[in-house]
Amino acid sequence: NAVPYLKSGKARNLSTTQHTPSIQKADFAIFDHLFKNIFETSSAKFILKDHQNKIALLDLEQYCFYLNHDVTEINFDALSLDIASLNHVVHFRKNMNPQDLNQGLWNFVWEHMTFTDQTFNQNYLLKKWPQIKNFENRKDIFKLAAIFSEGSNIEYAKVQLKMSEKYIQQFLCVSKLAGILEEISTAQVKYKLSQHTTTPDTNQNSMISFFSKLRKKLGI
Repeated sequence: NAVPYLKSGKARNLSTTQHTPSIQKADFAIFDHLFKNIFETSSAKFILKDHQNKIALLDLEQYCFYLNHDVTEINFDALSLDIASLNHVVHFRKNMNPQDLNQGLWNFVWEHMTFTDQTFNQNYLLKKWPQIKNFENRKDIFKLAAIFSEGSNIEYAKVQLKMSEKYIQQFLCVSKLAGILEEISTAQVKYKLSQHTTTPDTNQNSMISFFSKLRKKLGI
């Protein structure tokens, strides 16, 4: 059975130059309705498709994401998530390279989602680092991953990294849809602002040291 999406009418095409292939963008509501409960199903295979193309296979049994790179245009106004047939599974496994399910979904949503403000006012833990696919802003994403992989919140990230709240929300939103973000208690937070202040607490030196080691390791 197809999982219907919310017809927001927000799917659109963006093109940076005349010679650059367009990248379709779609509203958060479409992705949220398709993917928000998918990880509650532990033994299923889904096919992501529009009216014309089979876009990706999501295999929750082997925890793999198979993306059809031959698809150059996506009709988000016809996007659906169906139970994959045996033929679908065989085709994708034979012709497409598997990715980790969380990683493949993270990159797909990040590239194609038009972000709208969401509420992330709690503390969060990033369970996996996104494996970024050649995005220009990969350095900023790695910095956010470094902070939230230890447990943190938006207020700390804003002060420490000097990034906009909207951008941090976008990172948390995509990570949640990809199944790699969980809400945690204050006691589990490593990086937070000092009480009654708007400056990072005594963990700041350890974070600076961590970023220095990260830059050397990743060459950023």
